Amino acid sequence: MSLSQPHYEFGRFRVDVADRALLRDGDRVPLTRKAFATLCVLLARAGETVTKRELMDEVWPDTIVGEATLSQNIYTVRRALEAGVGKNAIETRPGLGYCFTEPVREAAAPGPGRRSDVRSVAVLPFRAMESNPSHQHLGVCLADALITRLSRLPDLLVRPSSAIFRYVDRDFDPVTVGKQLQVDAVLVGTLLATEERIRANVQLVDVRANAPLWADRFDVPFPDILTAEEEITDQVLATISIPRGAGAAVSIPGARVNEEAYRAYVRGRYFWNQRTPEGLDRAMESFRYALAIEPEYAKARAGLADCYALYPILADVPPREALPQAQEEAHRAMELDAGIAEPHVSLAYTRFLYDWDWAE
Repeated sequence: MSLSQPHYEFGRFRVDVADRALLRDGDRVPLTRKAFATLCVLLARAGETVTKRELMDEVWPDTIVGEATLSQNIYTVRRALEAGVGKNAIETRPGLGYCFTEPVREAAAPGPGRRSDVRSVAVLPFRAMESNPSHQHLGVCLADALITRLSRLPDLLVRPSSAIFRYVDRDFDPVTVGKQLQVDAVLVGTLLATEERIRANVQLVDVRANAPLWADRFDVPFPDILTAEEEITDQVLATISIPRGAGAAVSIPGARVNEEAYRAYVRGRYFWNQRTPEGLDRAMESFRYALAIEPEYAKARAGLADCYALYPILADVPPREALPQAQEEAHRAMELDAGIAEPHVSLAYTRFLYDWDWAE
């Protein structure tokens, strides 16, 4: 079999490789990106023994992983298939590798599912379902990361993080918020984090029709937020009318931001959103700490710009002193990464304020 035919059927399951979907009786079965890739390699060679080395080379072509990682993926796939064909569908060949033993047939591509012509979206902070202080900013982190990923798509307008932080820890109606932000759809969700897992319930709501476009549940190891980002982003792209192949633009170029710097940035946004002098001071401290760790962190630079822009309004700082600093930080952020929305929003805001004839 060949992966050029992207649909497989076996037992109660259907696999759409192109849309990265595993369906049981028509319902999506959550599966991490790497576990899904592992399943696809086995399906493409159903009935054959696929060696461990072949699997690792196919699923992790640019990363060195051990057999324990592969074993965990096999375990994950077996659990996902247990309710439909039994966990013995993947047979272990001792000393060699694995074999998918169930009969597999290639199937014709189904007709298009429910999609919507969505051209603008807002990702709202995920609501935490428990009050563990160490998980306080997790919902904000996930929303911010999804915004960054989706903003890379040239055909999709995504509201920046600075526009959605006002909804942290607040009750809101997605449709009302969507109309306020002037978007076609709103992504909302809840999070439950334990010491071992992150469980997210996510829904994409059509603001125009006041109806859900898609909903799903994700369960990933803690603190592997990246996997949740990939899973949710893939499903959003599969639901809205983004041309196939555009998802490549969602990947974030370069190395990932240091986790400690990222959490400092999110804390800064949390305090900035309080719109108090004390909150601005704590936000500035957090953004500067993030930049001390990651000097080229563009979003932290934009955070400084937003703080300087609010100081004349919320604190006793002369506008002619604060606003030029805000503009400077916004320009520096754009020089670091012109592809994110935050510095552009910051600069527009500071120009709006700075054009007024402020009194000394």
